[in-house]
Amino acid sequence: MFIAFVHILGAVLATVAFGVTILFLASWELDKSGKKELQGFAFKLGVAEEDLADEKWMPRLIEVTADYYSYDRFSNRLSDLCGALRTAWAIYRRFHK
Repeated sequence: MFIAFVHILGAVLATVAFGVTILFLASWELDKSGKKELQGFAFKLGVAEEDLADEKWMPRLIEVTADYYSYDRFSNRLSDLCGALRTAWAIYRRFHK
């Protein structure tokens, strides 16, 4: 009985440790990609990254961001199409094994 309890406790602890590790990795990746994106916007505007926090750049930053994430942009539509195809393929594979 004791061995079963320890086994279950170990499995729960391993699952929690794995989940926490994944959360830390996701947080790190999000920070890294956010910094890279901020550098790209600063480069497009021709200013330093620190200057983007200044309110005088906000209207231009919003304009550049809106253009970058626009639905009219071909790369965004292509990305949406690839996402839809990937989802459809996953559903197909799930139900047609």
